[in-house]
Amino acid sequence: MTEEINNETIERETHEGLKIERGVVEMKKGLKMLAVALLAFFGFMFSNGNIAEAAAQSGGLPAIQQVEVFGPGKTVFYVYNDGTAEDTFSWDAGNFGTGTIVVPAGSYKEISFDTNDYFLFTVINSDGTAMDYANSLTYYYVNVEIYYDNDCVSDEEYRLSMSDGSFSYTVDQQVNDGGQLLECVSAATQYLYYGPGNASTLVFQYKSVDQPDKKVGVNFIDTNGYVIGTDEFTVSVNENVIYEAPEQISANGTVYDLVSDMSITHGYASSKTSYSFQYKAQKAVLTKSYSVKFKFIDAETKEVIGTDSQPINSGETLIYTVPETWSVGAYTLSAGQPREITHKFEDSSREYSVLYDATGSYDITISLIDVKSGTAIDTFSETVDANTVAVYDYEPSVSANGVNYILAGGQGSRLTHAYGESSRTYEIYYNPENTAEADAEAQPYTISIEYVDVKTNDVLYTEAIDVAAGETATASVPETYTVEGEDYIILPGQGSDISHPYNDARKSYVTYYRNVNDESNAASSVEEKVVTEVITEEDEIVNIPNVIPVVVDQEEVVETVVTEPDNIVEIPEEPVALNEAPQNDEELQNNGEPQNNTPVQNNESENVIIPDEETPLAGTPGQTGTTAGTGTKKKTENKAETEKKVETEKKVETEKKAETEKKAETEKKVETEKKAETEKKAETEKKVETEKKAETEKKAETEKKAETEKKAAAKSEPETTTISDEEVPLAKAPAETAATTSNTVLPIVLGCVALLAAGIAVLFLVRRNRNMGGK
Repeated sequence: MTEEINNETIERETHEGLKIERGVVEMKKGLKMLAVALLAFFGFMFSNGNIAEAAAQSGGLPAIQQVEVFGPGKTVFYVYNDGTAEDTFSWDAGNFGTGTIVVPAGSYKEISFDTNDYFLFTVINSDGTAMDYANSLTYYYVNVEIYYDNDCVSDEEYRLSMSDGSFSYTVDQQVNDGGQLLECVSAATQYLYYGPGNASTLVFQYKSVDQPDKKVGVNFIDTNGYVIGTDEFTVSVNENVIYEAPEQISANGTVYDLVSDMSITHGYASSKTSYSFQYKAQKAVLTKSYSVKFKFIDAETKEVIGTDSQPINSGETLIYTVPETWSVGAYTLSAGQPREITHKFEDSSREYSVLYDATGSYDITISLIDVKSGTAIDTFSETVDANTVAVYDYEPSVSANGVNYILAGGQGSRLTHAYGESSRTYEIYYNPENTAEADAEAQPYTISIEYVDVKTNDVLYTEAIDVAAGETATASVPETYTVEGEDYIILPGQGSDISHPYNDARKSYVTYYRNVNDESNAASSVEEKVVTEVITEEDEIVNIPNVIPVVVDQEEVVETVVTEPDNIVEIPEEPVALNEAPQNDEELQNNGEPQNNTPVQNNESENVIIPDEETPLAGTPGQTGTTAGTGTKKKTENKAETEKKVETEKKVETEKKAETEKKAETEKKVETEKKAETEKKAETEKKVETEKKAETEKKAETEKKAETEKKAAAKSEPETTTISDEEVPLAKAPAETAATTSNTVLPIVLGCVALLAAGIAVLFLVRRNRNMGGK
C-alpha cells in the first residue's frame, strides 16, 4: 500500500541526527551549488556541452524511514525527498526487487514489501550524488484480546520478532470478577508464529459459571469440646452473611452460656465450611446419689491392683475404712497411708487412691486335667515373686501312665500370672490321644488380622490366615499401608510378623496404624498386655487368657491428690480414651455435662481401653518356662527387664525409620540437583544458539551493506526493475549515456584547474564565515 502526503512539508535531520548551524547550512548549500557547477562543467566536457540536461536532474536528496506495522506479511518504508526539486530515486531491496520512484520535493512516498524477512533497502537520487539506506524491521505487532461473556475487558499489543520465532500467552482457567466465577472456554494457552500467512490476534473467551448457594455448618460446643447443639446458614454468590450465635442454649437438661465471640461474617468466596461457638455449663445443684470410687495402687509399679466403690446420698458424709491387706494377703497398706477416708456429698472429688506394698513371693498351683475322666494327669506349682509375672507355656502333648494326651483347644498356649492376682490355682485340659475329642481338636481353623486407624478406629483392611492342625501360622505385617490414596504407618511397639500356634485360643489380632497427617498420635505406641481376668461391677471374675493391644502415650504423668492432712497419695495417670463421655448418672450429676455428647470433629480419636481398676494389667513376658509331663520347670521374669527390652525394640525401630527417611531425603535432593543441572545445560545451549544466530545475521547485514555500497558506487544509473505495488507505479530510470571524446588531455587539465579554483573559493568562504562569526 502506497500513501502520498503532498500538503505537508516534513523536515528531517540527517547525518546521524547532528544539528547543523545556520552558517554550516549555508556552506552546505554553497558546496551543493559548486558540485552542480562542477557536474555541469564535466557534463559539458564529456557530453559535448549538454549542461541543461544535467542541471535538470539535480536537486533530489533521499532519506528513508522504517515504519512499524501491525500483523505479519508487510515491510514498509517511507522514502523522503529533502531536496529542492522533484526527483526520480532508484531503490534496491536485494532479493525483493529494484526500481524507481518519483518523490516531490519536501514530501515522501511509501513503499511496501510482502515479507517479514531481513534485507537492506537503499535509495539513490537520479544523478547519483546522494543516497540513504536502512535495514528492514524484523518484527511486527500482534494483539491479545480477552472477553468476559462477549464483552472485551482487555485489548493489548505485543511485539513479535524474528529472533523469537513465536509468541505465547496464558490466562487463568478460572477468574473471579467481583464475585462472579468465569471459566475459560477457549484454550488457556495460545501461540502466534512469526512470518507471512500467520495469525496476528489471540482471543481468549470466558463464560460465567452458575454458582449454587452454599450451606455453612455451626457447632455449639462446651468447654470440654463436646457438641451440645448445631445450626446452619446459607450464603449466596456475591453475598456476605453475618451469623449471630444465641447467648444461651439448653441441652440435655443443662443450661449453657456463650463464652466466645457472638457473631461471625462469612463471604461466598470463603473456603470455610463450619464455625464453632463455645458455651459454658451453668453450675448445677446436685441432689441425686452417686458413687465414690477407691483405687488400690502398687506403690512400686504404680499399677492398679484393685478397686472398691461406695454410694453416698444427698446431705450425707461417707467414712470409708481402707483395707489393711489386699489380694489374699499379697499386698499390705503402705506406711503413711490413711486408714479412713472422709467424703462429704458436696465434695468435688469422686475418686481416691491409696498405696500398697507387695508382701513377698507365693506359689500358684497348676493342674493338668484329663477332659474325659476329669482326673488330674499332673499337678505342680510355680513361684511368683513380688512385682513379677509368672509365665508357663502349655505343652501341646503330654504322657502319663502310658497314655498320650493332646492339649484341648480354646485355652490359648500360655498361662501368665501377675503378682497380686486373686487366682491361686489353674487347670489346663487335655484329651486322650486317638479319641473323637482329640480328632476334633485337630481340625484346621482361620484367624483374622485387622489393620485399624488409631484415630478413627476404622478397620482399614482385614486379612484371613488359615491355621493347619499342629502347625504355626505366620503373617507379615507391613510397616506402611495405603488405602484410597491415604498413607498410613504402623505404630511403634508392634512386631512386623505375627506367629500363631495351632493350640493358641486367640482367633483375632489387631494392628494399629496412624495416618501420616495425624500429628495427634505421633507420640503414641502400642503395648500388648496379657489380661488374665476381668472383675465386673458385680465382683464376678471372668477369665480372659488373651493378649490385648493397648494404645498408650509415650510419657506417663503422675498427679498428687491430698486425701487428708499430711497424707499424700500418688496416682499414676493411666491411658484414658480422649473425649471419654461420663459413664453413669452419678458422674453426670458431678460433672454437670451430658452423658452421650458427640465430640467435635478433629478432636483426638477415642481409644478402646479396659479400665485399669477393673482389669489388672501385667507387663509383657519376655522369657517362658516349660513343664514336661512328669517333671516341673518354672521361670519368672523381672518386669523391669521386660520394659527395658520393649524400650530397646522401640529405639531400634525409631532409628530404622529415621534412616529410611534420611535415605529418601538424600535421593530426593540428588534428583533435584540433577534436574537443575539439566535445565541449566539446556539454557546455556539455547543462549549459545541465540548468540550464534545474532552473529550470523549481523555478519549477513554487514556483507549486504558493503555489497550495496560497492554496487551504488560502481554504477552510474540503477537497473530498471519493478515490484508488484498497485499504489506506487514505479518509473524506469533513464538510459545511461556513455560520454567519450577523442581529445581527453585538454579537458582533464582544464577540469583540474577549475577544481583547484573552486577549492580556493571554498576556503575563502570558510575563512570569511569564521571572521564574520567572530565579529
